[in-house]
Amino acid sequence: KRMAAIVLGLLGAAVLIGVSVTALVATIDLRPLLEQYASKKLDRRLTIGTLRIGWRNPLSVEISDLRLANPTWGSGPEMVRIESLSAEIDLRSLFSGALRFKKLDVVKPEVILERDAEGIGNWQFSGTASAISKKRRQFPTLIDFHLHHGSVSYRTSGHQDIPWLV
Repeated sequence: KRMAAIVLGLLGAAVLIGVSVTALVATIDLRPLLEQYASKKLDRRLTIGTLRIGWRNPLSVEISDLRLANPTWGSGPEMVRIESLSAEIDLRSLFSGALRFKKLDVVKPEVILERDAEGIGNWQFSGTASAISKKRRQFPTLIDFHLHHGSVSYRTSGHQDIPWLV
């Protein structure tokens, strides 16, 4: 009886901890943590206006006003600006390494690509190049992808833009 009480007590404690962690993750504002993590990894400031996560399968993510800073040598303050982004991500893919997007919808992305005097592109991030090249086989799966009313421009050394509309 004593052993059964101990086992039930431990099981109850584990369930209580699990419920508490789930409630904490569901209610905590992850936006500043995500901004800080991505800014550190990319060595550039990333800001997000709003972030909403639906904790179900598929995981739903909604982001508005995403901005990624240009390097200090860039011709403007931002390399990427996205009005809004919504995604549905297969939960199991979060643990496999290659994300599987059931839906990805990107609205009004504006991307400016340019090179510095040594020919290094603003799309190259310090500290991440080796990690990215090793994981090319883990490119995300995009099942339903939509890109609306955006532009990608390549800015020449003379600050002339060669635009591509998407």
